[in-house]
Amino acid sequence: MIPDPIHTTALELFEKGQYTECLGFIHSLSPRERVVPIRILEAVSLIETGSREDAEVCLRDLRITVPDSAEVCIYLGRILRERDDDEARAAFSEAVRLDPDNKDGLSWYADLLMEQDDYNAAIPVLIRLYSLFLEPRILCLLMQAYVKAGMPEKAVDMFICNNRPVCCRIEYLRALSDSGRDDEILSLVQADPHSPPDEFVFLVRSLVKTAPEVADPIILPRIKSSGSTLVSAEYVRLLLKQKRYREAVGVWSSYLSCEQETQLKTLICPALCNIGEFSRAGEIYDSVLFPNPPDAHVSDILELLKAYGDVIRSQYGSVDELMEKAGQVMHPSYAAFAGHCAKESGRHHEAQVYYQKAFRYDIVHGGLLYADFLAESGNNREWEKIMLYILKNTGKITDIEHVASSCIQDISSHIPLIRFLHEKLQKKLPLLSSKGKSIYCQAASLIATEELHNGRYSDGLTLCLDALEKVPPHDQKMAENLFSVLMACKTPGLPVRYTIHDQTRDNYPSGKPLAIPGLTPAEESVLTYIRRHRVCSELELRSVCGTKRVAGLMNRLMRKTMAGGWQVLMKEGVSESGEVYRYEGP
Repeated sequence: MIPDPIHTTALELFEKGQYTECLGFIHSLSPRERVVPIRILEAVSLIETGSREDAEVCLRDLRITVPDSAEVCIYLGRILRERDDDEARAAFSEAVRLDPDNKDGLSWYADLLMEQDDYNAAIPVLIRLYSLFLEPRILCLLMQAYVKAGMPEKAVDMFICNNRPVCCRIEYLRALSDSGRDDEILSLVQADPHSPPDEFVFLVRSLVKTAPEVADPIILPRIKSSGSTLVSAEYVRLLLKQKRYREAVGVWSSYLSCEQETQLKTLICPALCNIGEFSRAGEIYDSVLFPNPPDAHVSDILELLKAYGDVIRSQYGSVDELMEKAGQVMHPSYAAFAGHCAKESGRHHEAQVYYQKAFRYDIVHGGLLYADFLAESGNNREWEKIMLYILKNTGKITDIEHVASSCIQDISSHIPLIRFLHEKLQKKLPLLSSKGKSIYCQAASLIATEELHNGRYSDGLTLCLDALEKVPPHDQKMAENLFSVLMACKTPGLPVRYTIHDQTRDNYPSGKPLAIPGLTPAEESVLTYIRRHRVCSELELRSVCGTKRVAGLMNRLMRKTMAGGWQVLMKEGVSESGEVYRYEGP
């Protein structure tokens, strides 16, 4: 128990925001006075004063001292999340497990899951959070998670069942749009002439699907009156879909040409190419892609480069100049694009050099592009070496999951690679997202199927049982697949190895010697030997008991041990060395 004066003084300083003074006071206390609540105040004060490393050390010590403290897990998770450490997920998860009603723990964990795009894992956390606190902000997040997870109808139901809060209206419209309920969107948005642009966009999308011929008189007045970027961009997409390229160019030139966002700048390039303005499209692509790469994903940049290459090819017939220009940029997308151009022109060696550059620039994204090139070239031996290297040297969870999801189908027939991936994911299980756990289960299923084909039914069964425990709740298809493989491992009807917790062992007195009356010298020798080795075959026991009639001797020994109150010997199956016996006693 904390002495009241000490606790009061430390808490007063902390609540006043005087964190430096609070730390000074705490550090002046003797070790005996710095009990757990005081140490927690110390850790939080260290966080507030910017001493993150010292705070982490303090919190990790507290995790050992008070392993059942959700508060310690939350603060540790916050520090880890700030530096983008994968362990943050495990810390917040543990906080929720320890205290499922703690608002801070649930909120931090839900925010992290949403940030990681792990919507299926976020849904139960947000449901718990909303059921406890009924805040509209939480409902918005829950609706968003349902939509992103491919369950928009549930988001619609949540909105209706909770009195249609205004702050969740945009998520409601998004859910209606993804559900294909466009008529409801039209009636909702058209009824409000002053609907904000982010809502009006859903009206435009609904018109595209239901009545594109009446879209112009509804959309154009809004664009002219507001000049909204969102609405203008959506209208340009509508015009492109209707192949009204010149009108699309006109709208883009009036309302979007000054935008700096990559997607908006390049939106009009296909229309420019269709009306023959290749040079203008090329200028836009060049301004976006050079001299520095845009802030976009590797695959998106590569698609932009390929589109730019098509424009150049249409103008000049050759992309060699662009290939050389891209090859000088130290970025995996640019090196891969240069390799792609060289490969298309038949310069295989030059293409390989460029793809190797992409690999050196980025082991994950560039490495996968290089691996794809090797696979397409039929260089399977080098492909396998590169894939193993990528899997071995990728450490970040998001990168591991990206590599795994990208290559799982390609390596499914390469069992050594699948085994390596399975082991790597197994070591990271507490940190994996739902997607990562599904991939782990898929790898387990592939290995178990291989064990089944090779007659190793026990190993296949164990793999399936382990993976079934890890299957994300939403992934019913994976669970069914694992169960079907599990049952296939049982179908042959041959003995398999089970790992079963024998409750009778819990009742054995720890200090009681194993005294079985009426044993012959041969039986005594066998019991001593099997107690020491735990698992023995019939062939091994022949030399111990001096007879070939091991089966009869073991049957008598089992009866005598059971009569003496010890159920410690059991048959495990049959091997090439005869029957196999296991000792399960003290």
